[in-house]
Amino acid sequence: MSDLRDQVENLITGMEVPLFGVRDNLSDAIHFAYSVIESLSPEDRAGAYTVMHIVLNSVALELRRLVDTDKLSEEDVDG
Repeated sequence: MSDLRDQVENLITGMEVPLFGVRDNLSDAIHFAYSVIESLSPEDRAGAYTVMHIVLNSVALELRRLVDTDKLSEEDVDG
């Protein structure tokens, strides 16, 4: 399990940008992002929403890979 922990820690370290703030949870962060995007001119919103959702999908994919890899490791141990 520590291998998965190390991989998650590496993912977190690679994503953190200390220059910017954080929200208490992902839902609040997404709500904040939507609020900021809605303050943009209408012609700029589609691009901002696209970029935000590509990032979210990419994070989800990385997490899915870690979970799937961990499941494979458990299967190897369980035999």
